Amino acid sequence: MKKIDILIILMLVFSVFLTGCKSAQPTTYNLTITVKDADGKAVEGAEVTLGEGDYSTDSKGVVSVKGLTEAEVYVFILKDGYESIDETVVLKKGDNKKSYTLKKLEVIEPSKNEDTLLGFDTLNSYSYYMEIGLSKTDIETVIEGFREKPDMFRLIMTTNKGKDTTEIITVGDQGKMKVSGLQDWIDIPGDYEDPFGGLLIGQGEFARSSFADKLAYNVDKIGSETISGLPVIKYHITAKNKEDKTDLYLWIVTSGDLKNLVAKSENNSPVSGNTSYIMIELKSVNKPLNIKLP
Repeated sequence: MKKIDILIILMLVFSVFLTGCKSAQPTTYNLTITVKDADGKAVEGAEVTLGEGDYSTDSKGVVSVKGLTEAEVYVFILKDGYESIDETVVLKKGDNKKSYTLKKLEVIEPSKNEDTLLGFDTLNSYSYYMEIGLSKTDIETVIEGFREKPDMFRLIMTTNKGKDTTEIITVGDQGKMKVSGLQDWIDIPGDYEDPFGGLLIGQGEFARSSFADKLAYNVDKIGSETISGLPVIKYHITAKNKEDKTDLYLWIVTSGDLKNLVAKSENNSPVSGNTSYIMIELKSVNKPLNIKLP
């Protein structure tokens, strides 16, 4: 074979190799976020979570990140005195820009004569939904609870991100438990106390102490809505001391027979172990649940 032919073949092989290397390069995305207040002024020092990275806006209210490798990225923006923002942003190849406007939180002037806040266990019957995880987008455990007085209880707990399920049913002094992977129900003692129905009482009392202690905590009113048909006001409680990582949302019933019931709680404060997010929400109130042993 002539030398010229060998040279041409080598050039072709090298060209194919370069094409393959070029196509293997990952697509990257750039994102610039601008944060302003309702008056159009830049918000400096807003905490911005972008995917797995944490950033802070500059004096112009801007955060700019280059070289992102995911086309969808989770954005969370937090600034004291403002409502937080969280959403998933879909990016196009190259440069992307997003602008956000933060809304001021309305500060509550709580009454010292407020009644004690109530937990689920004050109800004749209730059901709730609960999430536990590292964050709002990384849930490890999901719990559904059902309680009907005087002595009927059912709990369905899914762990390991949906891979394992445990169900417990008790009526009076008899109880049954079933674990994923096992075909038969197991006998367990009855009179099972709901471990979570009273959970919100402690958080409710913490909220009341926070309302009174204006030097230590910010208690902000976010707005009104309904949960399970009940009128509620949403509150956000944070500590003024930055070393205290308290970050708690409470939805409290405002009127009717269930006034001052904590209908929902969302706790983003770091707690024991790796868990840093716990949400529990009332799903039904004083309705027949027809809990029976299998």
